[in-house]
Amino acid sequence: MIEDIENYDLIIVGNGICAQSILFEIRKSPRFNLDTLKIAHVFNDKLLSPCSENTTSVVSLSGVSKGVSPLGDLIYDSYDYTAQLARLELSDYFHSASQYHIFEDDTNSDQFNKRYDLPRKHQLLEREFLAHKDECFVVDNTSLLKYLEELNSSLNLNKIQDTLVHIDDSRVIHLASGKKISAKKVILAMGAYSNHFLPSIEHAHLSYSKKVPGDYVSFTNLDLGKECFVLTKGHYNLVYRSFSKEVLIGGTTLKNDLSATEFMPLDELYQYFSKFIDDIPKLMSGEIRKGLRHKGRKRMPFLGEISSGIYSFHGVYKNGFTFSFYMANQFIRDFEL
Repeated sequence: MIEDIENYDLIIVGNGICAQSILFEIRKSPRFNLDTLKIAHVFNDKLLSPCSENTTSVVSLSGVSKGVSPLGDLIYDSYDYTAQLARLELSDYFHSASQYHIFEDDTNSDQFNKRYDLPRKHQLLEREFLAHKDECFVVDNTSLLKYLEELNSSLNLNKIQDTLVHIDDSRVIHLASGKKISAKKVILAMGAYSNHFLPSIEHAHLSYSKKVPGDYVSFTNLDLGKECFVLTKGHYNLVYRSFSKEVLIGGTTLKNDLSATEFMPLDELYQYFSKFIDDIPKLMSGEIRKGLRHKGRKRMPFLGEISSGIYSFHGVYKNGFTFSFYMANQFIRDFEL
């Protein structure tokens, strides 16, 4: 009996910003015949919500400069590349904002001054405080993902809403529905779910990567002005989205994460940031959302081959909206089908 297996040129698994960035770059590339290129796009957002759906979505350099470390260089270059997109074709979804890195009595002044600069007095919402001010982008992540999905639909794309169960060495993907599909190349962009769904693939970077959970609270119908802004304390943010009149408070850092200098539960974060905003609603009146990120080995992201013809894009962690576009662009330049 001959097995019924659908064949494609390329299969992409996942529906977050990394998967959409790959499709975005394929669509723009002159290297592929888009009329004949046959792509299957597999995802199940109801079961496996993309990491980029549940995030405070701030894009910034946060004091990073080139020439210090490979990770720093990648953060800088990817920010620079994405900022160009943000000012041109993606300007409706990347909103320019001021970011205030707050300095207080309990702040390590040596670390702060090394990363940023001497703090200065700033005034916001009739509050005066010490901070280093930077420019950043506040991303309308939901609208961005929707736009990319609509844009990428111009490809010869078969969207399969299903869940990967197993992928074998010959690039045959077994889905939860019982369906089987195969392709010349497979790109897995599964974010925080990568380790869980790829237990049979041994790869050093993937093995040392891990998911990082967190939460944030969202308040709607808060008009704090026409400009977006971000207040930052350590690893945590208060984000004002002027385009949706929304305030987000939170972050995604584990208490036992050795790279974290502090850990604050959501209620403490709320109490801290609420002093900047008069009449902020009570914590429990907001929508509390859970988020996941995927932290790569030594915080480095990965996009490359993990088995013959099988590629993985994972570990973008706190730079998902910049690593995604930049690394996809670099990858597609040399990708052969």
